[in-house]
Amino acid sequence: MRIRDYGIASLLVSCMASLLFGSESLPRGEWSGVLTWKNLPPLKMSYLVNDDDDSLRIKAKLHDEPFDLSNIKLTEKKLLFTWEPGDSLACELKRKSDGSYRGSCKSIETGKEVCKITMVPPPQAPTDDQGNPSDEDSVKSGKPF
Repeated sequence: MRIRDYGIASLLVSCMASLLFGSESLPRGEWSGVLTWKNLPPLKMSYLVNDDDDSLRIKAKLHDEPFDLSNIKLTEKKLLFTWEPGDSLACELKRKSDGSYRGSCKSIETGKEVCKITMVPPPQAPTDDQGNPSDEDSVKSGKPF
């Protein structure tokens, strides 16, 4: 195999990975959110978004009990996953303009909506056009960080 062939093979593998796994990503870190079961007060949730071996991992926490979300799929406009707080639930959250996700979870067994759920991303540090950390407000005001 010639060097040019390695480049073509690498490009093909990269394109296939993008098709299989999507090119979308979530900001890494600790997200916050709310879970609302029917007829019950809202509950605070937190989510640790991470990646491992190029796959997205989300660990949720409810009542200080951590659990993994599974079957995670991320597209430009949706976040899909399943979890088992007792019954198996399939969740579909739509991406909002502020970067948060909101949607509902349905029982896999009955197909009925069981709860509503939100995910709010962690605050992001300001960056410049090249993605380098910056603090534009400090620069404009002339005040130190």
